[in-house]
Amino acid sequence: MGNKSRGYAAVVANLAGLFVTTGMYHKAKPLYIEAMEIDEALYEPGHPNRVSVLHNLGSLCVEMGEFDEAQPLFGECERILTESCPKDDPAVAVLAHSSATLYL
Repeated sequence: MGNKSRGYAAVVANLAGLFVTTGMYHKAKPLYIEAMEIDEALYEPGHPNRVSVLHNLGSLCVEMGEFDEAQPLFGECERILTESCPKDDPAVAVLAHSSATLYL
């Protein structure tokens, strides 16, 4: 992982999203992980900019049946959003929906 810029992380995450859309989950997951690691290096642990990649990786894990991997990712999203957003923020509702998929 040579490039640690936010722009590069966004491109990597967008490519991962393309792979998800086309059903190539095995190609998407390492890209989401790379983008997450870049975000971890760039931002403080509770920074809201980390939520998007964490959420997307968690959702991918759900799609792949990796529920034990998805749960801590959604938990981290919840912690960040609880600390940085009002309760009626739409992002909180989206996360609640995604977290509920773990139990369906």
